[in-house]
Amino acid sequence: MSKIKNVIVVLHPKFAEFQIGHTLFLLKKVGNANIITATIDGNPVESIGGLNVHADVSLEQLKIDQASLFLIPGGDGIQEVINEKKMSEILVKAFDSNIPIAASCGATVLVAKAGILKKKKFTCAMKTYEHHRSLFEHATYTGTNVQVDDSIITAKATACAELAITIGDLLNMFKDDNQREKLNSFLKE
Repeated sequence: MSKIKNVIVVLHPKFAEFQIGHTLFLLKKVGNANIITATIDGNPVESIGGLNVHADVSLEQLKIDQASLFLIPGGDGIQEVINEKKMSEILVKAFDSNIPIAASCGATVLVAKAGILKKKKFTCAMKTYEHHRSLFEHATYTGTNVQVDDSIITAKATACAELAITIGDLLNMFKDDNQREKLNSFLKE
């Protein structure tokens, strides 16, 4: 098991909280991770389900060198942040620093916009892929539930349990295969 430091959860207006719920549960309960929420400007955002989240920091204030993971949920507000230069800059910095990036569904567009999906395999909803095909032109769409390529994890919106387990594997969070399988079964019940 590895020591997980900070997990940076990048939130945007109308983010889909359900897409990262299983992952946050495992990161806190099993990985004992410190969760840091960030928004573009540090202001609160409302999720697609109506949760109001007060960010810990703005993207400008992030100290990514102490992060173990960047986690970005999809949701209806991706279009509101897709052209935010700071979003792309912080993702490139994380990628260049070998910090894993996990993007669920529509958040994959943000990773593509940052230019770090080039020559990589990825997944997201087919509708997202088709709507943003030009951003994905130098990457390979697999259509699988979860796709890992180097330190980038992408997932479909409904692959919540699978995304959580995949992140747990990448971060060496499980003490053994028995713990991994019990948690996998628990998340899928």
